[in-house]
Amino acid sequence: MFKSKSILALSMFAFGCFANQDSEPTSVVLNYGDSSISTDIQANRKFHVVRDNESEHVEFSGGITKEYSDYIVNIHIIRKSNIRRSRRELNTTVLMNSDQIGKPLVIGIENDEFTSITLR
Repeated sequence: MFKSKSILALSMFAFGCFANQDSEPTSVVLNYGDSSISTDIQANRKFHVVRDNESEHVEFSGGITKEYSDYIVNIHIIRKSNIRRSRRELNTTVLMNSDQIGKPLVIGIENDEFTSITLR
């Protein structure tokens, strides 16, 4: 009886350890205004994507560093509007807790337009 209880306790402990492991983010999503753009995180922990169409040119790049269970995210965004002939640029570094993965984090606001990132 003691042997079966100890095996049960050990298996529950092992299952609990595996269930609590954080999964690494594999992509980053940039939301700005009514638009969004996403990119995969490369093996070197960098990301980069360009969207170029008639109305705008968007470059979204950066890198991710894991610190314990949290993430330091370096972000560089360039947005050029071909219609308004304007350019916006944002360089920032944010700390994202592991419980923020999958949730948008606002990194900027301009003219009532929110800019956020989401690690997935």
